[in-house]
Amino acid sequence: MRLVVKNYDNCTIYSERPFGYKRFVVEWYDHTEVFSGLWYNEIDVVERIDKYNKDTLPYRVDNAKELARELKNESKFITKVQ
Repeated sequence: MRLVVKNYDNCTIYSERPFGYKRFVVEWYDHTEVFSGLWYNEIDVVERIDKYNKDTLPYRVDNAKELARELKNESKFITKVQ
């Protein structure tokens, strides 16, 4: 049985005890990572995923803002042309 530890926009962290020891499963939209409870605890796994999300998400947000600006400018241009 998997228990949800934390849920993000791009992934979900689960914990489970398949053979008596805890392990953490991180399911991304395109792949899955497994962290053994013998080497990692819940705080380590959550900090790793938080660090990864902080490194990648601002870049994506900036791109989304730039894309929105470009689409807005294109729509203004199209209305002027018509």
